[in-house]
Amino acid sequence: MKFRKSPLLSYLTYKGRLNRSRYIFYHVILVVIMLFVLDLILTNGGSMASFVTVFGPVMAAVSILFTSRRLHDMNLPGWWAVIVYLLNFASGHLTQIYPVTGWGLGPLSLFCFIVLFFKKGTSGPNRFGPDPLAPADAPEKETAHSKSES
Repeated sequence: MKFRKSPLLSYLTYKGRLNRSRYIFYHVILVVIMLFVLDLILTNGGSMASFVTVFGPVMAAVSILFTSRRLHDMNLPGWWAVIVYLLNFASGHLTQIYPVTGWGLGPLSLFCFIVLFFKKGTSGPNRFGPDPLAPADAPEKETAHSKSES
């Protein structure tokens, strides 16, 4: 028996590249789902703490996944996504303890997200895969990295 791969699973991968518009679109969808789940929990007697405990790690993991693919589009390692989210977490939580940290970490975190939302990705294929904006029937150019692999 042969199983068919779900189309949803093709989006939930750390491999490949994600262009700006899809990155923004996926985050909008993620926020809509988050608000729906939050409303569902709060209207059924749950608390904000239960929402953060259950849904927070899932949303963070999926968001890091999308950010990793967005960084791949800019020819940067996906592990930087973890740094971006740790920076965002630190700017939000450390500001409550040490207000001075928010003056530096908050703008730095905002700058990271502005770059992710607005910086154009690498044109043509890079070491993480083909250009997501290239037409499907366009022949793929060889890069120096792909030549060294063969």
